[in-house]
Amino acid sequence: MSEDRRRGDRVEINREFRTFEALVEEFVSDVSEQGAFIRTKQPRPVGDEIRFRLAVMDGELETLEGVGVVRRVQDDPPGMAIEFREIAAHSRHVL
Repeated sequence: MSEDRRRGDRVEINREFRTFEALVEEFVSDVSEQGAFIRTKQPRPVGDEIRFRLAVMDGELETLEGVGVVRRVQDDPPGMAIEFREIAAHSRHVL
């Protein structure tokens, strides 16, 4: 199930993937402890705050969730670079 929605001034991204490789291949790249690049044809403007929850079912359910801020938007490949502001304690080992 996939859901992106706007709640107040914060955009929420909620996505599920079968494997961590599928997450990286389809949606997120350049993941580090500082941030990630999210591929999307509808990036949010620079400065928007995004609450995200990315779930991966690869044997065990792993989630990467927290809050980030859009720092850069680009056209090729289309998407946005976000800087992580908060990462849930249970998600730190995923990074």
